[in-house]
Amino acid sequence: MTRLLLAFVLVLLAGNPRCRSGSDTYPEQRIAIRGVLAGDEGDCPTLRDHNGVVYALVGDTGQYKRGDRVCVKGWRLESSECARANVVKVDWIGLARWCP
Repeated sequence: MTRLLLAFVLVLLAGNPRCRSGSDTYPEQRIAIRGVLAGDEGDCPTLRDHNGVVYALVGDTGQYKRGDRVCVKGWRLESSECARANVVKVDWIGLARWCP
């Protein structure tokens, strides 16, 4: 009986897809990035991390400006008005030392 119940639970878990939060965001793609605000690409500010990867930021970057070391928490987007492949919708921005 216990084995049958365990098998049933495993089948339910295997068939349950991850929930989507909105049309263009996915829970497993929530990220935190530490880097330097590098400039603009089109209408979007950019952030360069310590590996040189550039992210286009969609949303409000507050009072922070080019050259500031910041931490951005947000959602990786599949598409945006920005031309970059790495696009992040800003959920929160603060000083780099506040990054996890």
